[in-house]
Amino acid sequence: MQIELFYFDSCPHWTAALRHVEEVLVEEGGIHEIRLIPIRTLADAQRHRFFGSPTIRIEDRDIDPAAWGRLDYGFGCRLYPRADGSIHPIPSKEFLRQAFRLHRPLSIAEAHGEVLESIRRQHPEWAAESMAECSRCVRYEYELADPLGSPSEE
Repeated sequence: MQIELFYFDSCPHWTAALRHVEEVLVEEGGIHEIRLIPIRTLADAQRHRFFGSPTIRIEDRDIDPAAWGRLDYGFGCRLYPRADGSIHPIPSKEFLRQAFRLHRPLSIAEAHGEVLESIRRQHPEWAAESMAECSRCVRYEYELADPLGSPSEE
């Protein structure tokens, strides 16, 4: 996972944001390189799509989905939302954790669990039945991919 932290030297918050990123990566069990990118000029800010310091991207995508359509690049302090509705110049560890989880590849067991949960939400009548053997889970996924080519019931 490629992680970039953009900042300007006089920002009082970028080092605390870096610590949060490092702590969350350790807590989540990931060791990743964090690339630090200083922004020194307005041209740098525009070239790097810099929304203020600190700006954090994972795989070239801002950690805040609210920023994905923004075009207001330039110098200034960056603010991040908190769960209580307040805003802070440093993303919370939970905010970072959610961003990292969105970019982390799923294991087969996690993907299977997500499929089962999706089926349970969309078809609550199936939840009473045992789904441990996955036959309905596999058939359901297959039907979504190709409704005419689904396997026959045995």
